[in-house]
Amino acid sequence: MQLFVRGDEVIAQHYDEQVISDGTYGEDIRRIIVPNNHRLDRLGDPPPAGQVDTRPYKAPALEGEVLAHTLKAECGRRIWAVMKDIPTQLNMTAWATDLTERKASGAAIDKGEQDDLETARAGRLWVREMQAKCRELIIAGDVKFDDEAKWPKPPAGVAELADRF
Repeated sequence: MQLFVRGDEVIAQHYDEQVISDGTYGEDIRRIIVPNNHRLDRLGDPPPAGQVDTRPYKAPALEGEVLAHTLKAECGRRIWAVMKDIPTQLNMTAWATDLTERKASGAAIDKGEQDDLETARAGRLWVREMQAKCRELIIAGDVKFDDEAKWPKPPAGVAELADRF
């Protein structure tokens, strides 16, 4: 579940972790991902017996399982910003596999295909680097994961190649 948090208050929630804020909620909003079964506490005193509880939810601490879910979603968001989506990645992988098999069988591939194959391979290695960085940040308990300098930069040409698939 995706939570949008201002201060200690959850101001919006989405059960689809792929929904990304477009800035509608404001710049002072943090995005936190929690498991769908995560229990959220409420802010303030409970209402009298028999009344509906309309208190806002309290933002969970960004640690442990909550931090891990949030970091994984952030890593995925960054990968998808370059590699688009799963079908794109699968299509690129299938294409690269076919081209590699063609090359291994002795068939000639042209310079453009060879360059694209190297770009696809660089993209796959970048995804691995991103996943490794995500694990490293989870282990470190790093809550400052929105710092661009902490994440590997995508290789040149990968986004353009992904656009073709």
